[in-house]
Amino acid sequence: MYLHTQREWSPDHSEVYKGERFAISCESNTPHNVLSMRLKYGDTEHQTEMTQSLVDEGAIFVFSAAEEAHNNTYQCDYNCDVSSDIFSDLTTFNVTIKGKVY
Repeated sequence: MYLHTQREWSPDHSEVYKGERFAISCESNTPHNVLSMRLKYGDTEHQTEMTQSLVDEGAIFVFSAAEEAHNNTYQCDYNCDVSSDIFSDLTTFNVTIKGKVY
C-alpha cells in the first residue's frame, strides 16, 4: 500500500492536508488470478469500502479532496478466483488529515 499526494508518495503513515487530492494504491501479492481489490477504512460501525478492478497487478483509489472522515486506518484486500475467497493484505496504515488547507 502506498499513499500518493500532490506533494509526494509514501509507503508508511502519512499526512494529507485538508482539501488536498490524494490516492492510495494497493497491490496483490498472490500468484492466483485476482478479480478485484477493495480498500476499507473507518471503524466497525461506519466502515467505508471501495472496490476496483486490477490494472497491472494493482488498483488505485482516488480521493478528490481530503476531509476529516478520511483521517483513518486503511487496509486493502482482494478477491481471487481460486474459491471466490477474500484475502487480506495485512498491511494497514493511518492517514492523518492536517487542518491547513493545501
